[in-house]
Amino acid sequence: MTSEAPASARQVASYEPQQRSGVEYAEEFQHDGDSEHERAPWYSWLAYTWVSPMLTRGAERMKSRTALTFSDLYKMPKFEDPAEDTRQLREAWEAEVEANPQNPSIERALRKVFAGRVMIGGAFRFISDGAAFAAPFLLRQFLRWIAEEDKEEWVGYVYAAAIGLCNMLMSVTLAAASHHTLSGFAQMQHALTVMVFDAALKYPANHGKSGNLIAAHASDTAKLLELAMFIHGLWVSPILVVGALIAIWFFIGWAGLIGVGLMVLTTPLQGIIMRQVYSLRGEQVKKMDRRVNFINEALQGIRICKFMNWEGSFNSRVQDARLDEVDVLRRMYTYRIMFAVIMNSLPQIITFALFTIAFGFDDGAITPDNVFPALAMINVIRIPMMFIPMSIGKLFETKISLGRIQAVLLNADRKEFVKHADNASDDAAVRLQDVTVLGDAEKVKKEAKEGGPPPNSFASDGASEVSDVPARPRILEDVSLSIPKGKLTIVIGPTASGKSTLVSAIVGEADVTEGSRVVHNGPMAFVPQDAWIQNATVRENITFGQTFDEEWYIDTVIASQLMDDLKQLSASDFTAIGERGINLSGGQKQRVALARAVYSKRDIVVMDDPLSAVDPHVCRALFEGCINGDVMKGRTRVLVTHQVQFLPQADFIVVMDKCRVAFTGTYEEYQKSDVVGVVEEATGAEGEEDTHEGATGEAAAAAALSVERKLPEPSKDAIESTEEAAIGDVQWDTYSWYTRLGRYSMFTLTVIFSLLWTASNVTFNLMLAWWSADAEVGGRQLSNNEYIMWFGIMCAICLLMVFCRQYAYSRFALNVARNVHGSLMENMMKAPM
Repeated sequence: MTSEAPASARQVASYEPQQRSGVEYAEEFQHDGDSEHERAPWYSWLAYTWVSPMLTRGAERMKSRTALTFSDLYKMPKFEDPAEDTRQLREAWEAEVEANPQNPSIERALRKVFAGRVMIGGAFRFISDGAAFAAPFLLRQFLRWIAEEDKEEWVGYVYAAAIGLCNMLMSVTLAAASHHTLSGFAQMQHALTVMVFDAALKYPANHGKSGNLIAAHASDTAKLLELAMFIHGLWVSPILVVGALIAIWFFIGWAGLIGVGLMVLTTPLQGIIMRQVYSLRGEQVKKMDRRVNFINEALQGIRICKFMNWEGSFNSRVQDARLDEVDVLRRMYTYRIMFAVIMNSLPQIITFALFTIAFGFDDGAITPDNVFPALAMINVIRIPMMFIPMSIGKLFETKISLGRIQAVLLNADRKEFVKHADNASDDAAVRLQDVTVLGDAEKVKKEAKEGGPPPNSFASDGASEVSDVPARPRILEDVSLSIPKGKLTIVIGPTASGKSTLVSAIVGEADVTEGSRVVHNGPMAFVPQDAWIQNATVRENITFGQTFDEEWYIDTVIASQLMDDLKQLSASDFTAIGERGINLSGGQKQRVALARAVYSKRDIVVMDDPLSAVDPHVCRALFEGCINGDVMKGRTRVLVTHQVQFLPQADFIVVMDKCRVAFTGTYEEYQKSDVVGVVEEATGAEGEEDTHEGATGEAAAAAALSVERKLPEPSKDAIESTEEAAIGDVQWDTYSWYTRLGRYSMFTLTVIFSLLWTASNVTFNLMLAWWSADAEVGGRQLSNNEYIMWFGIMCAICLLMVFCRQYAYSRFALNVARNVHGSLMENMMKAPM
């Protein structure tokens, strides 16, 4: 057989050539009527009280020890309809490509559709930061009112209420800003995710870009949500910082700029540290990919591992890879410790430097109504100052990711040459007209770059995409073929004669030239040569999302020779199939894929050599009871096979030889043709062997008719071992297990140093309050020099405690990372089959 079989991702689409787009799947999750969010009044939107019923429901489920399900979730509001979002973005993108064909921008399309929602979040963010900026001024007036000797009490209540309302406004508007911004970027993410998925279905089967598509679909779209937390900081933070600088100068004079200067000086250092963290993160991902590959190798060959007693060797190999990964994590944690020390100790350092210098030049500046507003203002801008470089970094990362997504959308150039018809009067189920299939462009470029010989083909495509690369080979050329409706068509020929390439053209997965046309007169199901299996139960793999019909399902299972297999499986057809059908044999996987096509009731079923992976007697039973049996009666069947003994039962025969259609016609016409010798020479021995097994196969086919029409029941052990979701609080045993793996000593040190850091931080602030109020400490009045000395000591203690805390926690986290992975891997390798 040729190697142009469709890739797994496209096999799903080929199963239903009349493909449902991601938008159509998204529509299934919509509900009739307004959502709880839409029915809520405006004040409930701001206070988020509309979420309370769901929280109450969750609490009630906790008491009854039952879990929340999908039906318990709120309906999606219409303004967050994923199908509508995707439609609007697709229209905007198509308009952008039409308006700027040479330089289209997915960013402009995103702004056109989603900018409004994000701008609402920006308005709320501006109000929130404005309230945060106003709070220190209100605090200053309140402290001055306290210091007044002759004061009116109601004024104090007004200031206190104003401070409280200011903080409440800041909290409410910040939550609204986060909600609208995150929702807007989430809408961007899911719309782009659907568009990338739809674009992936438009790539040729041999595109060779699976890694790019997966990265664009999973990681690149996720960058949008990461940017959501930083996007408004790009324009709000500079405004806030400038305003805060003026305010600090207003509070305590030019000495206040010392604190801001320290923040400015540490900002590049923080940027350098974060760049190192991102660099190590990339290295860690490579180490992780290597470890995951080792784990996949072990899982895919787990039977051989256990038969050969290689569990220990594979486990050691994985653990060594994990240790390399943990070593990178250790270096990453070193930089994170530095970052945490700067972040947590910077307020104390700034405060110490600011007020020590302020005292040295202006003793009158050290008063409560100057000190605390200045400290409050410094805290207001501390986070924005830190996030400015991170925001810029996230913006550039997202622009790079959007560039990759844009490349995926622009390169989805598979020719749509398949047309769907529903013509009852047409006697052909599939028509191929002037179909010319091209070879792999990437392979041609690679061979040209390596200086290899041009591809072996009988013709070439003159319209090469790259002028300095040899023309792409034509694997099939000018094929015109009609597959009769409701009949059994067998495609046969020597190995590498083009049979799979012909099938790829039939299902619309080949890369063809302009003018090639394929017409499907009815819906189609496809059984690939390499069976595609979902990570789901046997039943879910067969029904494939369709409504369960027990009688038809039993007919399908019997015809597909799966009943005996279900009896051997502990959970019958509820047995979960691992990734890529790891716990099924090759024959079982092929029969499950065949059963899926049978159950679909599609008018046309295309099967690419499904009989090659099964035993001879099962092969005969499958042909007699399934492919040519009652379950497929009246359906158009296209069977690619090497089994020449089935040719007499074919209604139509297609012979492939040297990548061309050498013969089409009935079996009688085939016997009189010149291609008989070619076929018998290539498959004669195989056919004789299978013919010898014919009696056994006929007996098996007859036995299939007498099989009991009842699905095997799952065994008691399988029912008892069924995994269930844990419900309720996390048990203390889990915390104890986690702490033990991280080592009790590191956990204890983390708690102790956290308490000491909190105590030293509180003492630091108390000393500032005593100093500004000129209060007695320990029954005596401290001098200014003594305050400065103890201020410096407490600042150093705070710095030391935060370092010790982060170091102990890092050691604890690394121990957990190493030991949990080792324990899980060892238990997995020792688990029974």
